Amino acid sequence: MTMATKEDVLALAATFQGVVRLYHPYFRMLVRVPVTGKGNPRWRLLCKVVDLLHEELLWERRWNYISFVVEQMCYLTSDPGVWLRNLASRKWIRRYKLRFE
Repeated sequence: MTMATKEDVLALAATFQGVVRLYHPYFRMLVRVPVTGKGNPRWRLLCKVVDLLHEELLWERRWNYISFVVEQMCYLTSDPGVWLRNLASRKWIRRYKLRFE
């Protein structure tokens, strides 16, 4: 398993913000890069998503994956935090792969 780099995590956060803004025009994701330690829960969650996307070879299609999960979840809840937690789930990766691969 690879370790998520700071650049990858920030790229994922920017992609997530871009997709979520299609549904929440005023959404802004604040991410603090940890100097030491593991970082806050949002940073750890983004690192987990980056690791999963690299592991499942979906990094190049992250916009498509994020928009798929957000589109499916927006019918259930309007909370972007829940959407982010679902991005880190293997269940949603399996659903994405079944639909598009």
